[in-house]
Formats: sequence, structure tokens, C-alpha cells
Amino acid sequence: WFAHSDAVNWRGDFAQYAARHEHFRQAVLEHGEFPERSHLLGGGYPIIGDPEDPSMSPLVLLTVICGTLTGLKLIVLVCMLASAVGTTILLRCVLQTRAPPAVFAGMLAALVPWIPYRFTDGNPNEALVGFVPLALAFFGLSLQRRAWVIALAAVLYVVLADGKQIFVVLVALLGLVALLRALPLSLATKATTSSAYGAPRGLMLRRLSQALALAFIVALPRLVPAFELIADSGGLAHMKLHFHAPQYSTSTIHAFTPSRLAGDLAMLRAAKAGDLVSAGLGIVPLLLIAAAALWRLRRACGLLFIALLAAWLAMAHRAPLDLFAPLWKLPLFNAVDAPDKYFGGPMLLLLIIVAGLGADALWARLVPCGGAWRRCAMTLCVLAALFSVAQLWLHTRAIAADAFSKPLPAVAVEQVPFQQVKSAGLWRGRFEPLASNTYVNVLRGVGTIDWYTGIPLAENAIAKDIVQADGAVQRNPLWRGEAWFVDGGTVLQTDISYQHMEVRCDGRGGHLVLNQNFHKDWRVEGLVTEDHAGLLSVRVPPGTATIRFEYASSALRIGLALCCVGFILLGVLLVQQRRDGAVGNLARAVLR
Repeated sequence: WFAHSDAVNWRGDFAQYAARHEHFRQAVLEHGEFPERSHLLGGGYPIIGDPEDPSMSPLVLLTVICGTLTGLKLIVLVCMLASAVGTTILLRCVLQTRAPPAVFAGMLAALVPWIPYRFTDGNPNEALVGFVPLALAFFGLSLQRRAWVIALAAVLYVVLADGKQIFVVLVALLGLVALLRALPLSLATKATTSSAYGAPRGLMLRRLSQALALAFIVALPRLVPAFELIADSGGLAHMKLHFHAPQYSTSTIHAFTPSRLAGDLAMLRAAKAGDLVSAGLGIVPLLLIAAAALWRLRRACGLLFIALLAAWLAMAHRAPLDLFAPLWKLPLFNAVDAPDKYFGGPMLLLLIIVAGLGADALWARLVPCGGAWRRCAMTLCVLAALFSVAQLWLHTRAIAADAFSKPLPAVAVEQVPFQQVKSAGLWRGRFEPLASNTYVNVLRGVGTIDWYTGIPLAENAIAKDIVQADGAVQRNPLWRGEAWFVDGGTVLQTDISYQHMEVRCDGRGGHLVLNQNFHKDWRVEGLVTEDHAGLLSVRVPPGTATIRFEYASSALRIGLALCCVGFILLGVLLVQQRRDGAVGNLARAVLR
């Protein structure tokens, strides 16, 4: 990934996410603005409400500091590291395994092909599935000490802030863990009571609720604009999406076949170009899962059940009984058309955790042995572990090598004066022609009206150029400029930026129209903005030579206000709890 820093992933999905990160980076570094809106996307798009906008994700700092291409690669490496660290902590500190099996499982989690494959497929934010083991680890630790709720909330916020349904799947997974009591409260003693092997269900649900509440309070400035945007596109229950069919059918829902899933898990196909296995695990981890079912069933049964349920959902209509169809009718889940993609990653990571329990059981049986038998058995186990790690490493390398093929032509990213383009009815998920590629156009300072977004909103702006399938560019005869008067004056100059637009005219006044989508949050001091066929307009009185438009997202400010209120209420609750605790301690001391 880092050998050729200027090489890009030539897949349409990658252009979508790279454009978002590059857009934020330019706004912050080159213009000193936090972008609440974009003039480069969709003809004027409230970018802060886009569910897949990374502006409020802590991980976006990597792209700001290191550049878009390098930053996106680093984000995926962070996800791989989070997978390794989370798996190791979960096994060692929560499930109370020995160090070698926990480290081995952590190495498997770091190298599981699923995470880099999501990046190779062009979706770096789907690599956030790597935070699943870390969330489980912090969830388990929060059962022992409440302060870990903050760490769990931080992980939940990171996953939530970058959008997509991975957050929904993660919360559902944690909810199942709580309901099934799949994480122990303490395994430090050899107690035989069930309470030693499963934390009280009420405590688990309480800790999860606390973490979710804290994450949502922090995320309110992110969520309120997103809900506003989703409401304009049908709402959560009936969300309209560009790339998702409105009905559930075998042709619109992508799922694993049972034979394909089993073959991929065992990695029976070679790692070669065009035949890369994303759901790869290998024979050794599968044998260790069997060992866990045999020797650690009490600890592993909850996690193993959830992993098998995730595998079943990933098969959707291809399974003997379709469990995903009723789930698809629920809000948020109805935006999932690829259950194999959203349930496959958690399934693999949970199976690796169970394999770690199996490795620990095997280790426990080998350590007490002595003599040549122990040395022989240990040697075989080490060789099997090295083989398993090497197998995943080689496959992950093959996947990574397929991610970035060649750099963009220098001429394609040269800066030009602001204008807007649109394709001649081409599919939105395009990478070529480069003249209508969203990421390339953000680099050039050009707006792409029919950009690669999931939520369809108004795209009323008039493109200056129309890009054909062969890359040819034709001037649009309907284009009248980026600002014009319906009657009256003449526009002399137009400056368009993220939250500011300034138009200079000859002072004769009239009905001024800007070639940007109308939005209620635009303001002009002393004047009233109007909707003119979906475009932003204002009535300019005679004698006015400069008109300055200011954009401020009301939804963002409502979210910030609610966030502050939430933290105030949280502080009051904590103070009240401490005071009640002090009063209770005093009362008990008096009664004694």
C-alpha cells in the first residue's frame, strides 16, 4: 500500500470515500473552514448530514495530517491493529486465557483477510468492523469496573461517526452478548456456580445502555443533521437509496451460499488475482473452534452461537431458512442489501475469539505433560500456529497487492476555475471517465452534480459541461453561469466556497439566481432567500453591488445544543448519585 504513495484504487466505491476525505481535508487546511455544506458535491449538498461523511470521525485526522491516500491506508491499518489488540485483551483479561493463545488469536485477527478486502473493494469505512473485538473487550471489562464504559462508548462513537450499518450490527451483537450472558464477570476462581461464568444480565444491559447513551450524546451534532437529511429521503422506515432496490428478492440481496461460505472459511481456494477469499480463516482455526466446543463449551457457547447466527444471516435467502428477510423489514436494516458483507466480518472475528479459547484449552492440556511427548506436541502446535499465521499473511498480501494499481494522470488533477459537471446518464458508481469522477473533481476544484452518494436528494444545479461515456466533454447549452439575473442587473464576479458565496453585480438590482441547490439555512443580511426552481435566489434592491450569502446548518447547532444539555444532565445525575451514595453511607454508619 505504501510502496507507491500516488497509486489509487480504481474502483468506484473508493472514489466515493476518497472524495469525502479529500473534501474535508481541503476545507480545513486550504480554506480554514469546518465544512457544513459542499459546493463540490451534488450542486450544493449539506455534507454534514451525509450518513457516510467522515467529518466528525476521529480517524479523519489521519487523512488531514498525512494526506487522503496515505490517511485512508492508515485508517485500515488502525482497524487491523484494533482487531488484534481487542482480541488479545478480550481473551487475556476477560475470558481469562493464557498469554500465548491470546497473542496467537490476536495475530489471526490482525491478518484476517476480511478487513483489507473491504479496502480493496473500495470501502475503507467498512474496515471499521475491526473494532468489534475491542468493543467486546471493553464491554467485558466494564462488567468488572464501570470506568471502562467510557472506553466502550469511545469505540461505539468511532464506529458510529463514520456511518454505514456496521454500527447497527455491532450494537445488535453487543445486545445479544448481554442477553445470552456470553461474557463472564470473573473466571479468576474455579467456581462452579453459573454466576462465575456469566455476568448478571441486568448488569450487562445496564453497562451497554450507559455506553450507548454516552456515545449518542457525543454524536448528537453528527446525528441530528443526518436525521434531517434522511427525513428528506423518505425517513428511516422507508429510506430511498440510489443503489438499493426497494424490494427484497433473491436478485437484489447479495448473500453467501452455504458451500461458498464453508469453502472460504477453510480457505480451500488459492490466493490469486481475481480469486481472493474475503471470509478466509483456515483449517487450523477451524480445528481450534472444534476444540473449544469440546473442552471450553461453557465459555464459548454464547459467542459461538452468535457467530453461527451471523453466518446464517450472511447466507440470507440462500440459507435453509431465511432469517434475514424479517430483519430486513426493520429500520436501518432495510438499507442492507449485502448481508454477506455486514455479517461476515463479525462472524469471522467471533470465530477467531472462539478459536483462541480452543487454543487455550489445548495449551492447558499440553503444559502438564512431560518428556518427549510434550516437546513433540508443543513443536507440532507451534508449527500449526506458524502455518495458520503464514497462510493468512500470504492471502492478506495478495489482497493488499490488488488494492492500488496505478496513479492518476497528472493532467486529470490540474486545478481549474470552479465549474460543475454532470455525466450523460452514466452509472453513479463510476471511476471512469475521470472527467466525471467525484474524487478527481474534488482535487481539481470542480463540482460533480451526479456524484456517488447513497441518498438521493435534489440536484437542481445546471452543469456547465456534460461528460460522455468515452470521456468527451460537451458544453451544456442550458448553462447560464454560476450566478445570473432573471431580470435587471448583470453579474460581474462570483466567488463560491463551502459556507460563503459572494456575488458582485452592477448595482441595478433584480432577481438574482445562484446555480446552487436551495436550502433553508442560507442567509443574506437584510434580504430573504427564495426557492427558484430548486435553486437559491434573492431579490436584490437597486444600489446593491455586493451580495454575500452565509450558510449555517441549523441541524448542526441543534445537535450541539442537545449535546451540551445531555452532558449537563449527565453531570447532574453523577453528582446526585454521589450525594445519594454519601447519604446512604452516613445512614448506615448511624444505624450501626
